[in-house]
Amino acid sequence: MRLKDRIRKKRALRHPVRIGLTGGVGSGKSRVLTILAKKGIPTLRTDRVGHSLLRRPSVQRRLGQLFGKAIILPGGGVDRKEIGRRVFQDRRKRRGLNILLHPLIRQEVSNWVRRRSRRRPVPSLLVVEVPLLFEGGYYRWFDGTVSVSAPLKVRRKRLVDRGWSLLEMKRRESAQWTQREKDLAADKVIYNRGSLNDLEWSVEDWLRKLRSEKR
Repeated sequence: MRLKDRIRKKRALRHPVRIGLTGGVGSGKSRVLTILAKKGIPTLRTDRVGHSLLRRPSVQRRLGQLFGKAIILPGGGVDRKEIGRRVFQDRRKRRGLNILLHPLIRQEVSNWVRRRSRRRPVPSLLVVEVPLLFEGGYYRWFDGTVSVSAPLKVRRKRLVDRGWSLLEMKRRESAQWTQREKDLAADKVIYNRGSLNDLEWSVEDWLRKLRSEKR
């Protein structure tokens, strides 16, 4: 079923259209989500969901078994930076972390969508940012997908400005699909290679087209 047909079906059933949003490292996914949130559209970041899951004692016990007790902080909680360093160096560790967290994240996203869908008035659109939208099979949970896209040179400059090292960027990029692969797989590509005003215009243009497809 085409995206336009899925949107019309959702409208007929008075259900919100669920959009999965992704993009390369440094592409500006969070900026797009912020723009959408300011327009009153419910949004969710799965990275934040994952961070909240790391506070669960049951998850921490599993992480201690996977990475060793050294990643458990003295005052409670886990050393996220150390976990991140290890998973991007060791594919087996990364796979183990994904096996642990992905089902829990999927459940939390499903619960969030269900809660928002019960609100009145029912929101017309829900947007969830998922960095591994295609790699982790999350795209199956959504009515449509969006990739936020920017050239590699632009993305790397943004990350350097945030204090990232080139090594860290390359490690993260190697664990994901390329920007081009994400763009080709997505239903819609929002380009973020200019100013914030340019990005806001692109987001608004996409929203206008979504609204027209609902008719």
